Amino acid sequence: METVNTKHWTSRSVEDFTYRIASDFLAQIELHNENNGPTKTELADRLERTLGRVSQMFNPGNITLSSAVRLSQASGMKVALVAYDDNDTGNSQGPINSEIFYRCWKHMGSPANFFELEHAVAPVKNIGYIAQAANVEVSIATEVMKLKQNAVTRPTIN
Repeated sequence: METVNTKHWTSRSVEDFTYRIASDFLAQIELHNENNGPTKTELADRLERTLGRVSQMFNPGNITLSSAVRLSQASGMKVALVAYDDNDTGNSQGPINSEIFYRCWKHMGSPANFFELEHAVAPVKNIGYIAQAANVEVSIATEVMKLKQNAVTRPTIN
């Protein structure tokens, strides 16, 4: 009987895991730049690099932490390196997509420091038709996020 490999493809090597993270990062930069600019030509000017070199920077195998910072800054963004524990020590699900971290940060009001985080309104918990916030002193309007199942039966936020 065949055994099914339950590990994510990024568990094969550190290089595969790194490639996945770099791909995710570069996709964020590309999406931001497509929606908000700058163009690749403007990036090349800001980075004082040739257009060909900027294109090479968008290859996940070429990105370094320093070039990620430079690319983020030239795009008008910031970058953070986040370590986390998702209780998936066997890496059966791969790394959490950065969009999840971004949406959670936005959902909490985009706190920039611990003071803002401490005073942020906790996520809304829906109980039937009643929405209750942990911080009842603040009145908030919420949009209920609908969940759907993706290809690996993990819930994703629309």
